[in-house]
Amino acid sequence: MEKIRYIFGEKRFLYGLLVFIVFMSLYAIFLFFYKPLLISSKSVNFKFGLVKQNFSLEDIKVGTYVSFFYDYTKDPSRIKLDVAQGKLFVKRVICVGGQNLYVDKDSRSFYCDGIFIGKARKRFLNGDEAPIFLFDGKIPEGYVFVEGDTKFSFDSRYWGFVKIDEVLGIVIPLF
Repeated sequence: MEKIRYIFGEKRFLYGLLVFIVFMSLYAIFLFFYKPLLISSKSVNFKFGLVKQNFSLEDIKVGTYVSFFYDYTKDPSRIKLDVAQGKLFVKRVICVGGQNLYVDKDSRSFYCDGIFIGKARKRFLNGDEAPIFLFDGKIPEGYVFVEGDTKFSFDSRYWGFVKIDEVLGIVIPLF
């Protein structure tokens, strides 16, 4: 420690120490509100983001990315898919409570307030038949319809709505 003070000078050392303490304090505060998240899924167009865990329900709107665990046991209306049970997902909110969602069963096309938002595949990449979430009406308050950024995303088109109560956090994409 004496050598360091000798090389840089007493004042420079103290200023550097002060800057380091301030930086680490700000970093600790930042980590209290945001958690880093590495995303291994190819269904969103980013690989790293920050999860804001302290959020209000008003923060969740169309275009917001959210993270949640899929659990069909918590919602009887959700399609039972063992392959997704208990897995962490990151998806973009496409349609929210109060908006109209319509599914054309024949074409497997989805519309939110009359605007085309996506199409469900008939089969998954492994060849298994893909279920389809059928709905026609207003999305209940407290629920959201989510999709990934790619056509191969496994999302609400197959399992249904996500309860806002199940959302772990809002994901802020970084890169």
